This record gives sequence, C-alpha cells and structure tokens, in this order.
Amino acid sequence: YLVLCCILNYWWHSPLIQLAQWELNAVLAQAVSQYAADVTSLKRVLVSVVNTRAINIALQLARGAEALLQIASVTYLPTEPFLLHNYFDGKLFSFYYYLSDKGA
Repeated sequence: YLVLCCILNYWWHSPLIQLAQWELNAVLAQAVSQYAADVTSLKRVLVSVVNTRAINIALQLARGAEALLQIASVTYLPTEPFLLHNYFDGKLFSFYYYLSDKGA
C-alpha cells in the first residue's frame, strides 16, 4: 500500500486536491476491504449510485499512480507494486464512497 499512501499523503498536503475526511475513509476502506480479495464476493457488491465526485477522485488516483509508475520504470525499480489494480478497485470505491457519504 506504499503507492496509495504516497498519493494520499500528497493529496492531504496539497491545496490543489481537497479531500474530506469521509472521502479519505472511502479510499482507505476499499484498499483494505475483504471484498477485494474475493472475486465472487465482489460480484455481489451492489453500487446503487455512482457519484461524479467519486469518479473524479478515482481519476486523480489513477493519474498519481501513473506518475509513480513512470518514475519507477525510469529508475529501474520493479513496476509491479505500482500497478493500480494492486490497491484500488473502482467498484469497491464507489460502494464505500456511497456508504461514507451517508455517514456509515
């Protein structure tokens, strides 16, 4: 989760991207979710509403991961840990974003 932590730390201290605490909670919840490890459980997760803000946050996360992946490839670091699918799932994020928005 080092890459995710780097991106979130940058966001937290950056004036360009403002995250509410509950949005940060949604990002972290999807990363450590038990559903992420099991594809059949993930299929059962229902996302009733997809929020445009959640899509924007996911896009910014993907851009940050891409930048770190490029840095890793230039410096000859192994690139596998930098791949987005290792620590982020859009469906789970939308699910937890919705729950966090509702106060869960």
